[in-house]
Amino acid sequence: AQDNVSGASISPQNVVRNERGSERRMLTTPSPQLRRPMQDTPGTSDSEGISPISGIDSVSEEVRPFSPLSYYDAMQQRDAGGLETAGDADNPLSSRPKRRTGVSEDVLKSSEFKDAMGRKHECLLILRSADHSFTNGDFSGAQRSYEQAVELALARLQGRRLAPFNDKASLFHAKDINCGIGRSDALIIVRGISSILVRLGNAHFRQGDVDGSRRAYRKAKKYLTQVIPRIDPSYANGAKVDGTSVVPSDLEVMASPSDESSEVGASRVRLDGEYELRLADKAQDKHQRASTSAPFELPPHLDSALASSQKFLPEIQSAPPSPRSSFDSHAHDKTSGDSAMEGRILNNVASIDALRRRYKSATTSYAQSLRIKRRALRKLLQEEGGGDKESLHPSDDAEEVDKSRINEEAHRNSVLEIASTLHNIGLMRYELGKFAKAEDAYKQALSLRVEKCGLDDLRVSRTLCGLGDLYLAQGRYDHALRSYGEVLRIRRSVLGQRHKSVGDVLHNIGLVHLRKGPYGAARLALADSLRARRDALGASHIDVASTGHLLGLVLTATGELASAKAVLEDALRIRCKHLGKDSGHLTIWNTRLAIGEIERREGQLSEASKLFQSVLDGRAARLGRCHPSVAEAMRYVGLAKRDGGDHSAALEAFEEALHVQLKQLGEDSVEAAETWTYLCDVYMKVGRPNDAAEACQQSMVVLKSKVGPDHILYAKSLRCLGDLYQGQGRYDDALKAYHEVMRIRSSWEEASHIDIGDTWNNIGNALFKKCDFKEAKNAFSQALNIKKKWLDDENVSVFTTLNNLGHAYYKLRDLSLALKTYTESLKNQMARLSGEKRGEFLSQLRDVADRLEQTDSKDDYTQRTSVALGNVAATLRNIGLVYQDQSKFTKALEVYERILTVRKAQPILDYPAIAATAETIGMLHFKLGNHEAAMGAFSESLNVKEMSQGDNTIDAARTLNNLANVYFSSGNLEQAMAMYERSLKIKRERLGETHEEVANTLNNIAHVLFTSGQDNRSLEVYNEVLRIRRQIYGGTNMAVASTLATMGDVYLKKRTLNHAKTCYQESSTIRSKQQNRNPVEDARVYESLGVVHGKLGDWKDAEIAFAESLKLKVLALGKDHEEIPKTLDSLALALIEQDLFENAIKPLEDALRIRKTSFSNIEEITALMTKIAYLHKKSGRPDLALQMYADIERLEATDGTGVITENYASF
Repeated sequence: AQDNVSGASISPQNVVRNERGSERRMLTTPSPQLRRPMQDTPGTSDSEGISPISGIDSVSEEVRPFSPLSYYDAMQQRDAGGLETAGDADNPLSSRPKRRTGVSEDVLKSSEFKDAMGRKHECLLILRSADHSFTNGDFSGAQRSYEQAVELALARLQGRRLAPFNDKASLFHAKDINCGIGRSDALIIVRGISSILVRLGNAHFRQGDVDGSRRAYRKAKKYLTQVIPRIDPSYANGAKVDGTSVVPSDLEVMASPSDESSEVGASRVRLDGEYELRLADKAQDKHQRASTSAPFELPPHLDSALASSQKFLPEIQSAPPSPRSSFDSHAHDKTSGDSAMEGRILNNVASIDALRRRYKSATTSYAQSLRIKRRALRKLLQEEGGGDKESLHPSDDAEEVDKSRINEEAHRNSVLEIASTLHNIGLMRYELGKFAKAEDAYKQALSLRVEKCGLDDLRVSRTLCGLGDLYLAQGRYDHALRSYGEVLRIRRSVLGQRHKSVGDVLHNIGLVHLRKGPYGAARLALADSLRARRDALGASHIDVASTGHLLGLVLTATGELASAKAVLEDALRIRCKHLGKDSGHLTIWNTRLAIGEIERREGQLSEASKLFQSVLDGRAARLGRCHPSVAEAMRYVGLAKRDGGDHSAALEAFEEALHVQLKQLGEDSVEAAETWTYLCDVYMKVGRPNDAAEACQQSMVVLKSKVGPDHILYAKSLRCLGDLYQGQGRYDDALKAYHEVMRIRSSWEEASHIDIGDTWNNIGNALFKKCDFKEAKNAFSQALNIKKKWLDDENVSVFTTLNNLGHAYYKLRDLSLALKTYTESLKNQMARLSGEKRGEFLSQLRDVADRLEQTDSKDDYTQRTSVALGNVAATLRNIGLVYQDQSKFTKALEVYERILTVRKAQPILDYPAIAATAETIGMLHFKLGNHEAAMGAFSESLNVKEMSQGDNTIDAARTLNNLANVYFSSGNLEQAMAMYERSLKIKRERLGETHEEVANTLNNIAHVLFTSGQDNRSLEVYNEVLRIRRQIYGGTNMAVASTLATMGDVYLKKRTLNHAKTCYQESSTIRSKQQNRNPVEDARVYESLGVVHGKLGDWKDAEIAFAESLKLKVLALGKDHEEIPKTLDSLALALIEQDLFENAIKPLEDALRIRKTSFSNIEEITALMTKIAYLHKKSGRPDLALQMYADIERLEATDGTGVITENYASF
């Protein structure tokens, strides 16, 4: 028996719990709609990229239908004027005697019984004492008293002295029987014994002794149906004597506190509709028992006396009748009162059989009970008819009115007894899974009760409660809420706001809302239920723990983890107090499982794993390894492993859980569907997309058919589908799935719920990967706003979303906001790690390092800290990238130095990350011209790679290449060549002869050869590079164009002009066809081509090439850039060589203007002015030439230093 804490649903072996905490295993599988919603918990995503937040599941309490109101409570309210109702005909376990309204006294209290007992008057005193003990909850004392009363009655029947109550007493013998007792006295005593036995059965039932109760009821039935007919055969033949006689209705089981018939509410067994029995675990019975007792067995002498009394019935029958009572003349008739009593006993026996899952026997007994009760009702109507004609005197108005009232109440009670049995039949059909027939029986019972009691009677609420349980089991949540809502209205109006029964129905209303949504309604109902139960039962009652457990699950689902943990720990304390801390009770394991789930969500994976494993071991030891509850615990172990990054162990746990669920529950079970959802998530993480797709499909098919497309469990499966689509690059499909998840969650949860925030984050991920950065930014902003309402700033989910938002700002080139967002994320992460919210970065890092020194290297804290420091390093890298894009290389270098410090502080060193960071530091030093520092950084990176990976890896080859670049730039060509050759050798071994990286290193070697003057060797290497790149990319790739241009430079240096011209022309042709061109590099190629044309004397072609170069430079750099005058000079030279002097003046004047603006060297200015003056002279404008010469003389006289001064700016 269990609360079924799970991300799993209710299984056939799971327990349906009543509102008192009673538990009973269900025979049939409850409807899979009886589900607990799961909540997504944000996971960490890499700060350097966007990854969907993974979802998990949560925990759920079993169905907790509640018991109806006790008869005692109903009578209290009626006595206070709050309830108008006749005696409850089916309320055997009432806590105080039923008030009689004119009906004859109990046979045990009648004068006939007193006279028949003779001098054994103490029997009546013992019966009063027993009734008082029962009323005050001393059921063990009541049991002993009833047994003594039976012994006294048998002593009178058999004519012997009363022996002390002793289980070891000798048996009675035939010689002890009083053969002179009259038949009427014998009938009265036997009826009394039958009534006492029913009370004795009720006392045992109150103590949870089902077997003892059943035997007592059967003994009572045996005396009615077998013993009495043997005393008077005419009783068995149904001979009718005097219809005017009134058999004392006190023979009815309901006449006294312990005279009970059974009424079983859905999902529970009770004799009066109020008491339930815990069968699943005997340990949990103890907290409800007023006292304990051994399984019921009649004392040996008492059992033998009952048997021996039947042997001598012929002698009793032969005894002369006693004329003492008018009852004697009709005692042999089987009246409606006797039939009703027999029907009630059968009802009780059937209820006990149903408790013991003897459904065939229970069905037979219920059917017999129903037939007897209906026959008794018909007989009562016949007796009423006879009484009207024969026995009522028209002249006696008072007597007629009293008789009519008695008959009317007897008729009403008989109808209500039939309704009680119909109610019990409805429950049994419910337990057998015959929901339609169960509903018919409940509705018949409800119709009879409403007809006789009205709409506001507690018995009506009882049957409505049974219907609500039935609807809940079928997943008809709206119907269940309507039924429970009506129950709540009746109970509040009759009992008040803080009654226990009101708390019970609120408990179930909360459960329906937990299954159906929204969580807010579930939380409100359960909080009210908890208050009501605490007020009525006390803060440490076991039922308070049950509601607290369920409320803890709701709070967990809503993300209020601190409150949830407090409530669950209180529930665990209560359960351990009542059931024993080390008892291994299933409900204790369930609460521990729920607490472990909270610790998992809080990131305390070590503590959570220990709890999950202990629950798994306990359940497996008690239930066997192949049990659905064990599979549930396996699944939680898998979740902890998954969150800890141990995906292989998680996969093993999920697959084992799925195997058990498929075997025990079937492929269409909701539990298996949930496990498939978790498997889909892990399959994606381990790179098995096909298995993930299959698992997701299986999950969605089952959940859609079982819980419907609007259930939160289906939303979880849809989220996995969206993640799967993201992995496949189907971002539009992923967005459709996420928006459907949003729709479903919005119907279950508030718009600001944490799960809604997770869904916004998933939407942002898909939009980011779709390159819709603006919408992604909006989605991440929504997610961040929601998460900040629920979570601390230091929470993993908050800084993960901050990183994602920073990525969106970065892509939108809003670098200032990106930097601000990344910095906030970094601050939160360091505060979480160090516990200091306002500390300086390095100080916080030292605190973390100090704590790590005091921690075992295998401890979970060490592992979690290592991962957290890795996330800090990733966020710092994002900040460094922003500084690089802002050309703030010095600041970027400072950031990367911190990254290296963080990487080295990780207790579990990430050597690839350390090497990569050192390499980035080397590149930044190289950009800043710090060649020595760059060499040191690259050397450190190379050492780490060779130490962790070996000296023959591709990573080592790349670092060798970078280190060679530094040597090349610093002029150490020999060392550069050595490094390049080592790199080339590794790349050729690892990648082959025709790989792009091989071509790149060959290209660098060619540069070294070209720089060192080995032109021919460099051309050989360049040709090899060209061959490889053409083989890889074809003839129209930019890499090919770049190689051709470089080869043109070598040919130009060698003055092999035609070859140079060919290379430049091919390069420019390829470049002109590219969509994403590099204007600056293209301009350089055209300028070099113009130089070659000029050297060949093709000045017109040179003019065209220079003009194209000028156009590209202006486009890329602007018209006033310092590179522009050089190309203008070349263009003017090409025009001059063609004698186009006037055309050449304009480019030179533009060049002069730019040089003046940039304060160029005065010699450059005067040389350019001299050229312009010469062109004016050649163009026939000597006055302009003379003016230009005058300006030159004035400029030279202004400053003889050769540098333009500020005074020249105006000139």
